[in-house]
This record gives sequence, C-alpha cells and structure tokens, in this order.
Amino acid sequence: MNLGTGVRKFWLFGPVAGLLVAFVVTAIFTTLDVVRNYGEVFRDASGIRWLLVYETAASWFLPTFLYVLVVASAGHLLFTGLSVIYKRYLSVK
Repeated sequence: MNLGTGVRKFWLFGPVAGLLVAFVVTAIFTTLDVVRNYGEVFRDASGIRWLLVYETAASWFLPTFLYVLVVASAGHLLFTGLSVIYKRYLSVK
C-alpha cells in the first residue's frame, strides 16, 4: 500500500518543527529572564552568571523540543493519513 511521500517522511517534520519552536521559545524566555534579572540571580556587579543562563536555556529547550516533536509528528501523520484517505475514498474523480 503506497501512502505517499508525506507519510514516509513524517519523521523529518517533527524534529525540524521541534528545533525551530524550541530555539525561538528558549531565546525569548531566557533573554527575558536575563534582562528582568529578578533578585539579581543572572547578573550582579561582577557580571553575568553564564552557567545559570545556560541551565535556564537548557531547562526551556529540552522540554519544549520534546513536546513539539511529539505533537508535530503526530499531527503531521494524522493530517497526512486523513488526506490520503480523503483522496482515495472520498474525493470526486
């Protein structure tokens, strides 16, 4: 049964979407944390604490990447499967 090229390459959509979304979310929220600097956690008179910035970025990136990877892959597979079913059985020829 040939399901089309979209189904065969669904594994590529999730990781790419996950990387893009996780990178943007991580950049935004880590930058906001460093700029706002609540309680002088990220920077003080001695400078920026880069290890804490890295740990914050990692704590945003990893969960975001994993959630988007699963949701985007499942959504892409579902959408592609439904479109194949529609084209095969329900479309007017």
